[in-house]
Amino acid sequence: QRRVMGKLNHMLRHVFCRQPVRFLSAPLRVLFSTRPTIVTSTLLRPSYFRSMSAAATSSAIPAIYEEEGQSYILSDYKFGPVTLRAYSIKGFLGDILDEYGIDLTGTVAWPCSFILCKYIVGHATEFQGKKVLELGAGAGLCSLVSSHYAASVVATDCARPVLNLARRNMEINGRSSCRVSVSRLIWGEELETFPHQPNDIIIGSEIVYPDADIAALFRTVDALLSTSDDARFYLLYRPRFTQTNDALLECAALQGFQYELVDMSSLVSEVNDAAEKIAVLGCELYIFRRRQNLSSSARL
Repeated sequence: QRRVMGKLNHMLRHVFCRQPVRFLSAPLRVLFSTRPTIVTSTLLRPSYFRSMSAAATSSAIPAIYEEEGQSYILSDYKFGPVTLRAYSIKGFLGDILDEYGIDLTGTVAWPCSFILCKYIVGHATEFQGKKVLELGAGAGLCSLVSSHYAASVVATDCARPVLNLARRNMEINGRSSCRVSVSRLIWGEELETFPHQPNDIIIGSEIVYPDADIAALFRTVDALLSTSDDARFYLLYRPRFTQTNDALLECAALQGFQYELVDMSSLVSEVNDAAEKIAVLGCELYIFRRRQNLSSSARL
């Protein structure tokens, strides 16, 4: 399936001056995808979520970054006092594949990452001086925001084009006061030899979906998260299917984690844009801790 879609997109690029034909390839991907896509998540992709102005004013940083046939747009982002610039592919319907069938979903700045960025800024003391690792970092927005407070940040993902994009975004937002790096990580694999551990905080945004290996996700969190009392895994997640929701909490419990749900009303009150407010209402922020470290007020 991926090879067929990749070859089709490759041929169409030649016909249309080698520009990505996402208006055709993305809808086709939805038709053949085993990953369910719902209308609300599609309408809240960044192109609908809010208008990000292309940062074309700087002569030092090009407005468009091209690599291996993909074009990435430079945008300005502001989360409270934190401003940053990052390249990404603008949001499209369904999954995104390159001409060789490699999943480029991570190269899009998804709405949930904006919400997690806002939470990090609003709770900066929780991240101050910590070692932070992001799972499924994609374009790296949450890692970049964390770098304003943390002692060190590691952005992880698995696909090479996504990792290259994250590195590019780290370079143009360099912070001398924080050690920031990008590393390849496949959930559940070679965790004993992964160099960036243990971590005080692990974060993830929109990394749980129906065909995700949720068990491997929590094995990874268990292996890479510190055993200290204040060690936490922040997961920004948009519930879609009951089966996935149940699997998330079941896998967490099997690995010895309990959770508490963050009250999102404070974030909602700060939002004026109607589409963004819908995205906030649709997302849930879980804070997972090891069972022995969790307060009695948390829910299981």
